[in-house]
Amino acid sequence: MNIVKYAAALLLNFLVCPGAGHILIGQFRKGLIIIGIVFAVFLIAVSSLMSSIDLSQAPQNYTLMKEYIMNLIAEDSNLTLFMDIALAALYAYAGADLFFGFIAEMKKRRDEK
Repeated sequence: MNIVKYAAALLLNFLVCPGAGHILIGQFRKGLIIIGIVFAVFLIAVSSLMSSIDLSQAPQNYTLMKEYIMNLIAEDSNLTLFMDIALAALYAYAGADLFFGFIAEMKKRRDEK
């Protein structure tokens, strides 16, 4: 592995999705597990948000609907906090794992010489 591939993996990891960089460097299982956890966090958040919507009170106008959804998200701040913490932890873990993997690879190459 060279430095460019790890840099691209880190960039992909932070711009696309945690775990995408792992797939780029060949750690398919770890990458898919991280992406699965991200998907699960979003699924939990969306299902929790959808369960709190009362369709009989939902406005039919798009502008009013947007305001209704923003108020709904603001009222459920615990859900927003959960998503923020979970996704920040996943980004931090995936980035640190790629970084420390790169460091280990460089040490291994240096020791081989």
